[in-house]
Amino acid sequence: AAATCQFSDVSTYTTTDKMMSSKTVLIAEFKAKCSSDAEAKFFAAVGDDVLPVVASTESNSYEVSWSGEHKAVKNGPYTVNILSEEGFAALRRAQRSGATSDVKPLKSITIE
Repeated sequence: AAATCQFSDVSTYTTTDKMMSSKTVLIAEFKAKCSSDAEAKFFAAVGDDVLPVVASTESNSYEVSWSGEHKAVKNGPYTVNILSEEGFAALRRAQRSGATSDVKPLKSITIE
């Protein structure tokens, strides 16, 4: 059975001053405590893209970030769906077969 996880301390950041930066940066951070003792591995689905979620050196802390040229990054909000390894594999199978994915995220985070 898949581990269950509790999420807390969710925070988000996005570049606000386009004059002072060359790219738009979006970041989602969170803490997760999972039922399995092993450190959890997460992935983030944003639209059609899947990004790795990086574990922080701080216990149970995770971050996902991405950036793009200002004109290429549309205005938000963005929904960041946090997936387990099993959810990531199911999403990839659905994408390869051209099917729509009904994978339920462990957590959804909105970046405004």
